[in-house]
Amino acid sequence: MFAKDVYVNRRRTLLQKMRGAGESGVILLVGNAEAPAQYKDNCYKWRQDSTWLYYMGLDDPMYAAILDIDSGEETIYADDVEIGDIIWMGPQPTVASKAALVGVANSAPYAQVDKAVKAAIKAGRKVHYIAPSRYFNKLRLMEMIGRARIDLGVSEPLTKAIISMRLIKEPVEIAAIDAACDLGFKMHSVARDSIRLGIVEQDIVGKMEGVALAEGWGVSFPTILTQHGETLHNHIHDKVIEPGKLMVIDAGVESNEHYASDFTRTYPTSGKFTPKQREVYQIVCDCNELAFNLVRPPPSASCTATWTRWSPSASPASSSRTAWATTWAWTSMTWRT
Repeated sequence: MFAKDVYVNRRRTLLQKMRGAGESGVILLVGNAEAPAQYKDNCYKWRQDSTWLYYMGLDDPMYAAILDIDSGEETIYADDVEIGDIIWMGPQPTVASKAALVGVANSAPYAQVDKAVKAAIKAGRKVHYIAPSRYFNKLRLMEMIGRARIDLGVSEPLTKAIISMRLIKEPVEIAAIDAACDLGFKMHSVARDSIRLGIVEQDIVGKMEGVALAEGWGVSFPTILTQHGETLHNHIHDKVIEPGKLMVIDAGVESNEHYASDFTRTYPTSGKFTPKQREVYQIVCDCNELAFNLVRPPPSASCTATWTRWSPSASPASSSRTAWATTWAWTSMTWRT
């Protein structure tokens, strides 16, 4: 979690953007709940909603918040633990103390959020919310808003305001992304050094995820590791590594701060590229380097820059297993302001 001022400033900016767009009413933010796997008390690995984390920072289930656009008042809704929870987990901080960590002065039991939303609707105030990604949150919104089609009530002004903020990364976010990329590099290095003929792909995937879990939250998405890169999202890792193949690894790490990396690398399973593999590899690698060099802010507000032709370098690719390339290639780019 970042410093308190980060979340205070983000929420202040969000309210300012909504007022600037001529909006009034309240903003409803709903955090995730635990998701049972085989039965109620055995849940999938916990992951908080990303928008909730961005504005509220609290990485706990069954939280909600209301931000009043007109008054600026903020309230977090969640329940303090009961004795049964304390027996299993030990003493826990109160909701009020957690709210204070992110600069929110008001807190109330979770059930009170339904009453607050219904009171706002009854008073003719608009309740702004964004499209939820989890079914539980969709059901909760249906209960709170009293609308069967939640998608029809999604707030476009709130959605645009959030997107405009999250598109531009703050210094603390850039540092968190860099850290996630460093960890992703370490995970990919382990994968590269683990490629051996005759072993099963899953052996490498296990080592990669061990790095992700030892130093971060885990992988940022299901790992793609395959000798059949023509199948773009291949999550099956049961093949024995054969000579003369190309191993495509598309994987990333999510840090404990919930920022992620996503790298794609291609390695020769035998340790060296064949001449044909090296030729294709180098074309993709050079295209990738060109894209890196082209992606930058324009030097002035009136700048228009266009590249329409490019020939790949004839320089040979490295023959070692440490060579890499992404699967994306750009041959043209234009920007205008």
